[in-house]
Amino acid sequence: MSSPNHPPPSWFPPDFLSTPAQNPSIQKIDFTKTKDALPEYKDHYALLISNLLTPEECEILIRAAEEPDPNTNIPKWEEALINVGNGKQARVTETRLSSRILWDWPWMAERILDRVRPFIQDDIGTLTDRPIVTGLGPPKRKETWRLSGLNHRLRFLRYHRGEYFRPHMDGCYVAPTEERSFFTLHLYLNGEPGRTTTDVEGMSEEEINALPLRGGATSFFTPVMASWDPRTFSVNPAAGSVLVFQQRNLAHSGDEVLQGTKYTLRSDIMYRKDEIVD
Repeated sequence: MSSPNHPPPSWFPPDFLSTPAQNPSIQKIDFTKTKDALPEYKDHYALLISNLLTPEECEILIRAAEEPDPNTNIPKWEEALINVGNGKQARVTETRLSSRILWDWPWMAERILDRVRPFIQDDIGTLTDRPIVTGLGPPKRKETWRLSGLNHRLRFLRYHRGEYFRPHMDGCYVAPTEERSFFTLHLYLNGEPGRTTTDVEGMSEEEINALPLRGGATSFFTPVMASWDPRTFSVNPAAGSVLVFQQRNLAHSGDEVLQGTKYTLRSDIMYRKDEIVD
C-alpha cells in the first residue's frame, strides 16, 4: 500500500476524525431477506453503517476535494476510468461516467479505518476458510488472512446529473507487499434520503448540480447482471454513511444521478496472510 503522500490543504483540521463516531447504527444486509430477495448472495457480506461521520465532517472532505490548496500537489478532478486488464485503465463512458481524484493519503486512511474497525472487526477482522469472500480455492491448512489496513489510495468520486457507473464487480487489489483487498469501503459524503426531485426546467446545469442530491443509489444486482431480471437491492446516499461489501462476485452499480451532485470516497480494506510455520 506504499505510495506518494499527498498532504492535505493547510487549513485542514489536524484532529479530524480523532474521536469515535457520535451516534452510529449498523445494518447487516442479508440478501436472502431483502424486498427483492437475492438468494444467489446467501452468506455474502455487506454492512451499512449510518452516521459514521457527521454532516460537518463530510463537508470538510468535500471542501478538501473541491478547494485544494494551490501551494500543495493535491491531485485534481479527472475523468473516472475502468480497468480493462493487464494493469491498464481506459475511459469507457458507456460503463462509467463521472469524475474522480486519486489521493494518496495514509493519515486519512488510518483515521477512517479507526472509525470503521469497531463495526467490522468481529465479522471480517480475520478470514479463515471463507472462500465466498477470498475466492482462493480450497483452504490450505487453515489459511488465515488478517485485516491489515485501508488502502492509502483514496478515491474521491463526483457524479453530476446524468452520470453513473453501470453494473460491475469490484476487482481485488494486490499490493507490492502481497497484501490484498477483499472488501470495498464506500463513504457517502452527501445525500439526504426522502426529499423529492425538483422541477429543473429552465435551470442551468450549474444550478441543477447545486440542488439537493437525488438518485445515485448503490444497487446490487444478480451475478449475471441480466437486464431481464429486475431484482435489486439499493442503498441510497446519506451523508456520513459507510457501505462495506465484499468484492468477489457481488454485482452492483452507481445509479444515475437525477439532480444535484453526488460525492463519495472509496477505498479497499486490505489483508495480510498469516505465515504458516511447519
